[in-house]
Amino acid sequence: MSLLLLNAEAILTDKGLLPKARLLVEKRLIKDLWTDPAFDPSQESQAPDTLDLTGLTLVPGFVDVHVQGCLGVDVWEKRTDALFDLSRNLAQFGTTSFLVTTTYDPIHVPQLAAACRERLPGARALGIHLEGPFLSRERLGAIPQRAVEIPCMDRAREIVHQCDGLLKMMTLAPELPGALDVAEFLLEQGVTVSLGHSATSFEQAQEAFQRGISHVTHLFNAMSLIHHRAPSASVAALLQPEVTVEVVPDGIHLHPAMVDLIFRIKGPKRVAIITDAVRAAGMPDGEYPSGEHGEKVRLSDGSVRLEDGTLAGSALTMDKAVRQSMEYATLSLQQAIQSAVQTPMASLGLKRPAFLGIGLIADIVGLNAQGQTRFCMVAGEVVRSQ
Repeated sequence: MSLLLLNAEAILTDKGLLPKARLLVEKRLIKDLWTDPAFDPSQESQAPDTLDLTGLTLVPGFVDVHVQGCLGVDVWEKRTDALFDLSRNLAQFGTTSFLVTTTYDPIHVPQLAAACRERLPGARALGIHLEGPFLSRERLGAIPQRAVEIPCMDRAREIVHQCDGLLKMMTLAPELPGALDVAEFLLEQGVTVSLGHSATSFEQAQEAFQRGISHVTHLFNAMSLIHHRAPSASVAALLQPEVTVEVVPDGIHLHPAMVDLIFRIKGPKRVAIITDAVRAAGMPDGEYPSGEHGEKVRLSDGSVRLEDGTLAGSALTMDKAVRQSMEYATLSLQQAIQSAVQTPMASLGLKRPAFLGIGLIADIVGLNAQGQTRFCMVAGEVVRSQ
């Protein structure tokens, strides 16, 4: 269909929430948006098809720059259509753009890069986020030891080549010998470098930020603890105005009070809401395979863990992450949407406003009164409706 009219309960615009508004989509873009009940779109040269979304608030589609799986699918599956299923599954929860997040493997990464170039049926893949391989063995969390290497410029060049222009973010530990030289090389290639899985000190983190690292992977998790005489990289990130930090607001990775504290210090402009979701996200409690070698993780009461109790990603979805951020940090819908859309895109050097408006790409999510996704459109194509 070339024209589609969406009748909604409200639409989030640059002027705030417009009640009882209507939005017209043509091909990939938002063509018009209005609240005038007297306007009759059937008078246009081509009458649009109409979709009644009464009861739903329309917001921009979410952007998850740190996600590995959802609804029983993850990025490590060998079948070629696994990323297609993940794309479709993520859209069910309002994600319209994402970074395929994984650890480094010289065979699997080029396959993921090729899959990212395909036309996916749901959320679009913006590229790849590699956690590693240049990480601290002291702060791996659930990442296996075999996925870690000493920083090496030759390996960095090889990884960039294998990703074929689709490496958009790499998490590394800047305290490792040679890591900052690798970071500078990656920055020259247009890759966002993120501090994470690191035992970096406060002073080392300050130097890393001065050298161009601008992002922090799941703040406070897989990092040195804060001590009042050794404040660690987490405090350095909070105090550096230009650094963006990822937050996993599942109530498990961070206490709700910590989410509130982070937002109070950084503000929505520098906090990127992420899920760090794995295959178990959206699934019932139970045991699930994880990673290239099929390690087992257990989902119980919203927490995903290895057998030894180590957190192994999350079971969070983006719509739940948005509403829990609003609850934990007393955010408005517009502030939460900024952290779920505009901020993660900006961390990649891309622009996406935290509102819907004429001329913008039609990535649209419809949320019910409980903040759950009931409608999702990606580039003008409906991928979920009730």
